Amino acid sequence: MLRKVCESDVPIPVNSRIRNVTINSLAARMAIIITVRTKNTARLPLKKTAATMKNIAMQLWERGWKVLLIDPEREYKDLCEKLGGDWINAAGGSQGMLNPLQVRPKPRDEDEAERDDSLPDLALHMQTLATFFNLYIPGMTDLHKAYLLDSLKELYARFSITWETDVYALKNTDYPTFSDFYEYLREKASAAPESLKAQAEEISYLLKPLADGVDKFLWNGHTTVHAKSDCVCLDTHNLENMDLKIKRTQYFNLLAWCWEEMSRDREKPVMLIADEAHMMIDPNVPQSLAFLSSASKRARKYGAALAVATQNVCDFLDPSVKKFGQAVLSNSTYKIMMGMTGQDLKEMSALYNLTEAEQEFLVSQQRRTALMNVGAKRLKVKFEISEWRLREYFGKGGGR
Repeated sequence: MLRKVCESDVPIPVNSRIRNVTINSLAARMAIIITVRTKNTARLPLKKTAATMKNIAMQLWERGWKVLLIDPEREYKDLCEKLGGDWINAAGGSQGMLNPLQVRPKPRDEDEAERDDSLPDLALHMQTLATFFNLYIPGMTDLHKAYLLDSLKELYARFSITWETDVYALKNTDYPTFSDFYEYLREKASAAPESLKAQAEEISYLLKPLADGVDKFLWNGHTTVHAKSDCVCLDTHNLENMDLKIKRTQYFNLLAWCWEEMSRDREKPVMLIADEAHMMIDPNVPQSLAFLSSASKRARKYGAALAVATQNVCDFLDPSVKKFGQAVLSNSTYKIMMGMTGQDLKEMSALYNLTEAEQEFLVSQQRRTALMNVGAKRLKVKFEISEWRLREYFGKGGGR
């Protein structure tokens, strides 16, 4: 039997009765929506994940939540603009620059036990930058990384940014850019002793594209993103034709910024909706998925929530990242599993102990239907979205 998931409530069977859990309750914890592409697109309703995500996003926005959308397929632009939100081209747009060298502060109201042993903001951000460089320069040696981080500490000191600096008092333009970093590396290489000169020049050459190459359009400049509305769409569509390492590095950069927004104010609830989340996973650099896993565990402390949609479940369960990927999948209170087949179905069946009947239901790929886990409960549901929402807000970019 299919139960309808309507616009205002999610019905859940409890003790043989139906009780209603509002969308605010649904968003109180992490939700995950899982779907898989198939070759038989005639049987699979296109963009059904986007429709579900849009419906959740709009209802939260109506209830005073701030909604952050990572949008690789340009499916949320119309909705964002209809809601008077900030649509940001996060793949090279002039208003979409997020300077990776800008130190991201810890939430002010965290107690000492939650503040990573009171590590300074700069020290924590240096750890974030280590992951950034691991993603951008695959195969970077520990020696290269140590040299880069040591050089960064020296560069920050030139800009009067030290372990003791209150980064809340700084403006976007107070931070160095990759042009500054590249020039400093060149200067340092020229003054290096002969035994270290070749290594120093090699490292500066590896970072040259960030300062004076094609990658400067993504990362070389002061932060220009100003997201003051309650609906922010980070459009990454133009990343799709870029090298995989560029996509993964920028997704990590965006996640770091999103976490800053999610943890900024405990009184303002924030939902991050990460569509096509498999694009953020690099088996060779598990720190990126570890970052997402950590956010999924910590979000509730700040009144925030995380919704993840993926069409490649297997990527989350690759042996090299399974510890983090399985945490993202398992920690979610709400799981929405849409049509799937093949290896992904096998992985999901093993992870959630799906019955044979439930597996057959997913393989059937019935329109607007899903298996939904709510805590320990699992039921078949059908999503109903009103025509006025589809017509007036969802636009033409998928999710119809």
